[in-house]
Amino acid sequence: MITGVILLGIATGFYRAGKRLYSQWDGENDTQMDMAEEKLSYTLLFSTIEMVICFFFLSAAFPYAYGNGPYGVLLVVLEFIAVVVVIVVLQQRVVDLEKVMNPEKRGSVYDRKFQRKWMDSCDEAQRSQVFQASYHAHMITSRACVFVWLMLIFLNFMFHFGLMPSFVVLLIWGISQVSYALACIRMGRHKDR
Repeated sequence: MITGVILLGIATGFYRAGKRLYSQWDGENDTQMDMAEEKLSYTLLFSTIEMVICFFFLSAAFPYAYGNGPYGVLLVVLEFIAVVVVIVVLQQRVVDLEKVMNPEKRGSVYDRKFQRKWMDSCDEAQRSQVFQASYHAHMITSRACVFVWLMLIFLNFMFHFGLMPSFVVLLIWGISQVSYALACIRMGRHKDR
């Protein structure tokens, strides 16, 4: 709950700043609009970080909560759900404001096909930016997986925690690599047509 209050407080501050910049926009100053969109991007960044932390604490708290009986587990689950609901509502507010700022945008975070609808409503420059950011994230993830795998190999010599941590890192790296390769193959086929 503490990280939720801090990170979601920061995210809400960025959201309000972005909303304020947009409400003061005169319709001509593109720099002000870009600043508003950057604030909204930081809102999504901090809410995403909190989501990851929230999942970590859920998995870390379960063994201790289970020892306290069903009420301990219920309390942990309710805290998790409360933070996730706040995150989703905040992200929907960002999407709603983006749709006001860019009326061609479509989608709702409550929709299962949100990402598809959102991408379909993006123009070519926005799609290019998403694709470049995705490739950058893929490359960073690949390097991070190799680094973490090496660290786990060395740490296993000292702490003997087994192969499961290394397996999980390699599984994530493998999924990333295989999905990237398959996407390249699929896009190569469509390019020829």
